Amino acid sequence: GVRKKKKRMIREDKMPTAVDVIRSDLDARDLYRNVVQTKLEDAKAEYLFQAKQVGENNGDVDRFEVSELLSLLRDAATAADK
Repeated sequence: GVRKKKKRMIREDKMPTAVDVIRSDLDARDLYRNVVQTKLEDAKAEYLFQAKQVGENNGDVDRFEVSELLSLLRDAATAADK
């Protein structure tokens, strides 16, 4: 398993350097930040779309579909927690 893999990497001098580990961590943060940003932009667009639908239906708030908006906001929160 993992121990054998680590031993092999040490023997073959293939362990990542500190710079590699930090760079990888920063890359992961950038990816998660991008996911959060995209989900929030999608949530904003969904909200504006739903608000427009309500406006086009004489303010009938029953027309506001919250499920997609909540899903996008949950996805953004999940990505932010990582």
